[in-house]
Amino acid sequence: MFKYDESQIKEIIKGITKKDINIKPIGNHHLKRHLVYYVEDTNGNNCVFKLYCKKNRCNREIACLKLLANYDVACPKLIDYGVLEDGTEWVLLEHIKGEVLEKVLNTISEKDLCYIYEQMGEELGKIHSIGTFKYFGNWDENCNSIDKYTDYYSFFKKRLASVLKELLTQDLPNKELHRKGADLLISRLSILKDNIEPRLCHNDFDERNVMVYKNQNKWRLEAIIDFEQGLPCDKDKELINLYFSLLDRNIRYAKAFRKGYQKYLKIDDERIIKKRDFYRLYTGLNICSWANKRAPDYYKVGLKLIKEYIENS
Repeated sequence: MFKYDESQIKEIIKGITKKDINIKPIGNHHLKRHLVYYVEDTNGNNCVFKLYCKKNRCNREIACLKLLANYDVACPKLIDYGVLEDGTEWVLLEHIKGEVLEKVLNTISEKDLCYIYEQMGEELGKIHSIGTFKYFGNWDENCNSIDKYTDYYSFFKKRLASVLKELLTQDLPNKELHRKGADLLISRLSILKDNIEPRLCHNDFDERNVMVYKNQNKWRLEAIIDFEQGLPCDKDKELINLYFSLLDRNIRYAKAFRKGYQKYLKIDDERIIKKRDFYRLYTGLNICSWANKRAPDYYKVGLKLIKEYIENS
């Protein structure tokens, strides 16, 4: 994790912006993935400053925001980016007014939530419909491939190996459950050998990364944030994670999301149902690989997904 304290962060930002500023920490610093600060200068101008501590997070976010600047997608504008003397990558982003949807979810009426989920479907549909790429996986800040994978099966297999190494080498509770889930997933990898198009995916698209704003007693979506996981991937994985969780919670939300998404791309029910359980198991294993100490409640979500798959298999 970073060795900077808040006073040092402030001096770093002052050096970049050449302005007198005040800062306030925002985001989930306890997850030890990055540091994020709200920045305001003496004239009331504001932005967001983000420092990255994990490889390939900064270049993904920059690549996505550069690309999306050419399209009508509700996301922050990229203001500036660079690297500190010690190699730490940073970006300056437009500050988005409002609240994180997850934090206010229980205060919003069902009617307004239906409207927001329809907007979320629209934004994800826009992102997925930008076009196809010639590769899967990591890219540099100028959208050039780093991993050089031209087939999704090989890309996913490598990513899965990394997740399972992280998961199974830790001294975690529920190790037998993790191992059983891993073995089941590996045995069903062939499901990904079908022809899969590389499309831009956010890869962390849910209520934690949606900003909403209340105006005249009506909530609306303001922006999708945090594109540090964004890269060319299988769009079905992203659809499954949100769409089926909405179906489990409230069918009206799921229908609203579907309506918004299908303004841009059709949802192939047969195809995503075929992949649904596979990807939900992968999501559970991935969550458990990092969340036990950093986000214990989220670790339980991962366990639940693994147990559900094993019980139904």
